[in-house]
Amino acid sequence: MYGDIIFVERKKLLWRSYKKRRATIHNDFVDAIVSRLFSFTHFGIEVEDEQVIHYVIPSIRRSKECAIELISMEGFLKDGVKEVADNMHYAFPRDEIVRRAYSKIGDSNGRYNILTNNCEHYAIWCATDIKISNQSKFIAICRAIRKAPKRTVYFGRKAGSATVSFLRMCTSFYK
Repeated sequence: MYGDIIFVERKKLLWRSYKKRRATIHNDFVDAIVSRLFSFTHFGIEVEDEQVIHYVIPSIRRSKECAIELISMEGFLKDGVKEVADNMHYAFPRDEIVRRAYSKIGDSNGRYNILTNNCEHYAIWCATDIKISNQSKFIAICRAIRKAPKRTVYFGRKAGSATVSFLRMCTSFYK
């Protein structure tokens, strides 16, 4: 619907073809590896005539070349299914959300950064005037765990259930 924050979940490709997800300008082996091994979610603002305004990065290794652009719904979805972020309170009416999205077209919105400046930050900013991302919270938590001293982790008999409980907590931030 006009003015909604929409997203598409990009699942791991594994052995399937990379052609549908390939960027039209830059093709990089790192992007192909990421697409095959990792799942991620891409966000945008739905506007009129089956079009989407989104923050795009042509290649992971070209984060300086990012931009906000208008694209067709088909180009946005590629091989995914459109979903609406309906669990969010919008601070602005839909016309204002779309106006804010259009006002940034062509802007680089700063250098792309998965933790501080990504497509979810942009879409939520359009709707609420706050730059926040649940994806970046999850990544920050995982990085903090990886950097934690190894001696603080208990690997006893209960480690399996503790690990499962912890992962459930981390993934609840991502949803």
